[in-house]
Amino acid sequence: MNYISSSITFYGNCMKAIEFYKKVFINCKTEIIKYADVAEALNLGDTVKGKEDLIYQATLIINLGGCDTIFTMADSPSLLFLGQSATPNNVDNLTFVIAVDDSKYLESLYNALIDGGKSNILPRINNLGYLEGSLIDQFGVCWILRTL
Repeated sequence: MNYISSSITFYGNCMKAIEFYKKVFINCKTEIIKYADVAEALNLGDTVKGKEDLIYQATLIINLGGCDTIFTMADSPSLLFLGQSATPNNVDNLTFVIAVDDSKYLESLYNALIDGGKSNILPRINNLGYLEGSLIDQFGVCWILRTL
């Protein structure tokens, strides 16, 4: 099933945000993946060097009175791909992830979104066998596109 999901992004302080939200929402479960955990699988090479502890993806499952709310968050991909430095204040704070089962459709979406923007990762096959690419569009919104 194709989908688009969103993720809150932080500028190098995602782990601090996770720790804060865990204190605020006592009934909170977390799943955390760092860039060091996925660098080889995603073919990131030296891009991750010195930034291994940045958060690639974190999921917070917050239970409020029997109802689970799921938040996905990460450190901004622009810290890796645009060479920007961490800052306590967010510059961008939203990433959209698009997952589709058709690689040609993924490439057409990438080509449409990149118009006026900047590439983070050109669409390529990662070590897990999925086509994946990332970009910042002309409005500063980060997009990660991958096949299912």
